[in-house]
Amino acid sequence: MQTNALRRTLSRCLFVLIPLSVWGCGLSGEVVSDVTPPSLSVTVNNNESSTTTGIVTVDIVAEDDVSVAAYFISESAEAASANSAEWVSVDPAKGYTGTASFNLSSGYGNKTVYVWTMDASGNVSAPASAGIEYSFVESGEGRPNVIFIVVDTLRADHLSTYGYERDTSPYISAFAGSAVRFTQAISPAPWTLPAYTSILTGKHAFHHALNQPTLTGTPVGPLPKLLMDEGYKAVSIQTNYYLQNLDQAFKERYHYFDPEEICGSDPDCDWEHTGVQDPAAISRAIKWLNVPDNVDESFFMFIGLINPHLDYKTGNGYLEEFVNDSVFTSAPALSFSLSSSLTYLITYADLSSEVQSCVGAPESDVGYYQDSRLYIAAYDSEIKHTDYYIGLLVSTLKSLGLYDGSIIIITADHGENLDDFSPPFSHGNNLNNTLIHVPLLIKFPGQTEGLDVDSYVRTIDILPTVLDYAGLAPPDDVDGRSLIPVVNNTVTDAGDRPVLSYREDILSGDEGKYVSIIKDGFKLIKKGDGTYVLYNLELDPEEKYKITDPDRAKPLFDYLHLYYK
Repeated sequence: MQTNALRRTLSRCLFVLIPLSVWGCGLSGEVVSDVTPPSLSVTVNNNESSTTTGIVTVDIVAEDDVSVAAYFISESAEAASANSAEWVSVDPAKGYTGTASFNLSSGYGNKTVYVWTMDASGNVSAPASAGIEYSFVESGEGRPNVIFIVVDTLRADHLSTYGYERDTSPYISAFAGSAVRFTQAISPAPWTLPAYTSILTGKHAFHHALNQPTLTGTPVGPLPKLLMDEGYKAVSIQTNYYLQNLDQAFKERYHYFDPEEICGSDPDCDWEHTGVQDPAAISRAIKWLNVPDNVDESFFMFIGLINPHLDYKTGNGYLEEFVNDSVFTSAPALSFSLSSSLTYLITYADLSSEVQSCVGAPESDVGYYQDSRLYIAAYDSEIKHTDYYIGLLVSTLKSLGLYDGSIIIITADHGENLDDFSPPFSHGNNLNNTLIHVPLLIKFPGQTEGLDVDSYVRTIDILPTVLDYAGLAPPDDVDGRSLIPVVNNTVTDAGDRPVLSYREDILSGDEGKYVSIIKDGFKLIKKGDGTYVLYNLELDPEEKYKITDPDRAKPLFDYLHLYYK
């Protein structure tokens, strides 16, 4: 009889519990409220710390006194209401173990996934959460090939890749479609020798000794040496004679410094009107890549190109396009006395008949053109000439099956003053953004989509980035920091990444030392005598208006002095 009574009690209890889903029952037959929510734990992607895909796997383990009936997943810390359609129903059971796919929100960085469960009585659990880094690229991914291209005298704002209205860089733009484009990359110095030295060592320019013109001195070797120590083959192909000492650490070196020597006795090689160094350098790179023994192991190829550097050549085939476009025709003719600042002055005889018909003869009787529009068009044509050969190299890497698995870097050592600052068509003589704002694009292995990074970075960050991806630690004296956390949006503040540039006047002592720092939308340029120039880059990105504001300058001085005394 006790057994039959127990069955009647349970039967009556279940009849109330299931339809109403809000009641429990004791063995004595009285009806009691179920107010205990489920308990649960979650993991994401088996507790991996990061993922490069936007869909993750969420493992849910939950228990309840009555039955687990549904779960809800979100990146918000607030659960949906109990009657929301966003809850996912499961077969009711006291214990539930299940796996669900979840789409992370857009944007790379640290993500937190929250999970709630609800029982059959409508009780909602406290949230359980798990974090994961949604990464665009992951470090420590083996030993990829590294192809590193530095273009001499290439300012970012004259690349169509960076929004310039002339189509100067179609091949670099195509490359950017599967690369990271850093829109605010800053060079450590405004001319070749210190900038290259900083790029290869990862040091601020004031932390090395190569800031004065010299063809001697200590060879620079950290990046090639560090990679060769890990078994890399290292080859350097250079066009600027200042690099003849810097690349001594490379096992193989090829130099194309003398255009006349490159042409030799070839009567069709017009080195006076056409840049021949970049074609020769890229031809050598392609020949090297086509030797199977060269690419059977990881390699580091370092290429320096020079076409955009003075002298601006007029016979590359692209000037015709730029002297007849709206940029040229809509700009005012600005006349400069250029003989003191340019070693190469464009004459009527230097131009093709098509260009001659567009621009006419020089207006003055000095025999050369003084219209800055022509020199800017020639500079832009040299960029497009170099862009073509970069495209040729990229095409070769793809055809040889070397593109997808390689880190490929394109940047510049510095920019160029055009008609922006005096002396025109020059570099090395100031720290304005015309000289230190440079392009920087990095394609990581396996990358198939483009990404823009708009925060300030430095070209001294390239060395630690390459090492980070390869799972190698940089030397202790490196000032640069890996860009991989920046790409992955896990570092959003400059922190210990001060945006500094440095130059020295030739043989001028401490008073000729200049340093600039960019922070919080302002730029401070400190002179060696203690005076300074201040710009508001947000309101005045072209740095036309100097600010005299000691209160605004003080925090920049304070920040600068943390890194430069």
